[in-house]
Amino acid sequence: MITAFDELPHYLGEPNLSNTIAERAEKSDKILSEAVNEIGEIPGKCEAEMLEGDPAETILRVADTYPIDVIVMGTRGRGEMRSLLLGNQRYKVLSEAPCPVLLVR
Repeated sequence: MITAFDELPHYLGEPNLSNTIAERAEKSDKILSEAVNEIGEIPGKCEAEMLEGDPAETILRVADTYPIDVIVMGTRGRGEMRSLLLGNQRYKVLSEAPCPVLLVR
């Protein structure tokens, strides 16, 4: 399982950089913990990573790097503008993924 965040601006500086990284790590842990609770016990191995970069590109890079059987993405509602952006991310993954993609509501 991965969580992907946009790259941090290089000019952010301290302490903002450290605070943002800590917030992202906390958010990532929460997302992954909720996903594991929803999924329950699964056969096989499950690893978790927090990655930085364009979310769709990051997901596709991971899918090309590892033997992925399926990509599962959420469709949680966001604000209208955020939803449009995430829709574009989902569309890119759907159209370019090397394996099936499952969208979960």
